[in-house]
Amino acid sequence: MKDVNIILIMLLLLSSIVSVSAAADIPRIEPYVNDFAGLLTPAEELQLNLLADEIEKNTTFEIAIVTIDGTGGQDRVEFAGKIGDLNGVGKKDADNGVVVMWSVADDFGGAIATGRGSESFLTDATVGIIGRESRPYFDNGEYSVAFNYILTELNKKIIEHQTIPAEVATEEDIGTDGLWIIFGFIGLFMILLGIGMSLADTDDSNDSKPSNGYYRKQVYKRHGKWYNPEADRSYLTAAAAASALALLGSGSGDSDDDGDDDSSSSGGSSFGGSSFGGGSFGGGGAGF
Repeated sequence: MKDVNIILIMLLLLSSIVSVSAAADIPRIEPYVNDFAGLLTPAEELQLNLLADEIEKNTTFEIAIVTIDGTGGQDRVEFAGKIGDLNGVGKKDADNGVVVMWSVADDFGGAIATGRGSESFLTDATVGIIGRESRPYFDNGEYSVAFNYILTELNKKIIEHQTIPAEVATEEDIGTDGLWIIFGFIGLFMILLGIGMSLADTDDSNDSKPSNGYYRKQVYKRHGKWYNPEADRSYLTAAAAASALALLGSGSGDSDDDGDDDSSSSGGSSFGGSSFGGGSFGGGGAGF
C-alpha cells in the first residue's frame, strides 16, 4: 500500500512538472514580428514590422506574427491564443489583438487567433479563409509573402468594419459640433439668398439722380434710401467669408478636447517597443 502511495505522489509531481513546462513553452513576444523558427530574413522581418506598425497607427489593431518550432503537442489555435493572452496583444479596453502563428514541427501549420473585441467580424470562418488562401505561400517556403498577404487581408477586413456608410450616418457619428457647422452654413446660405433676392427687387419708380452722384443703373432706392449694389455686394461677400471662417474655427477648435496626443495613438506598443497594449483573447480563431 505504501508503494502505491509513493507511485501516486510521483505521478502527481510529474504531472505538475509537465504542466509547468507546457506553460513555460508559451513565448514572450514583442511588437510585432517574432521569428523564433528563423524563417525570415532581416529585410523581410523589417518589412513586416513596418506593415504591422502602419496597421496599428491607422486602426489601433495590434497584430503579432510568431513563428515557432512547435507547440509541445498543444492545439496550435489554442497555443496562438495563449500567446496573445500572455503578452496582452491588442488594446486593453478594446481587446483588438490578432496573433498570426506558423508552427514548423508538431501540430504543423498555421493559426490565426483573434482577441475578444474583434471576434464579431474577424470570425473563425473569415480568418480561416484568409489562412487557407495564404497556405500555398507557406508550403512553397515564401513565408514573408504569406504573412504579408495575411496582414493585408486582415487590414481590409478591419477597415471595412470601421468605415461607416455615409447614407446611414447618425447624429452620434457626425458629432454635435459637426451638426452645428452644417446648420450654420445652411442658415448663412439662406440669409445671403434672401439678401440677393432683395437686391434684385429694385425700385425704379423714382428716376431722379441721387445727390451722391450715382446714376440709377448703379444704385437703387428702397424705403426712401439710396443703395450702391456693388459696395453692398462687396460688404456681403466679406461678411460671408468671415462667418464661414468663424464656423470652421468653432468646429475645429474642439477636435482635441480630450487632451490626448495624436502622435501616441498607437498606445504602448510602438515599433521596436517592449510590450503590447494589454488585450485579452477568448478562444476565437482558426487553423490552416
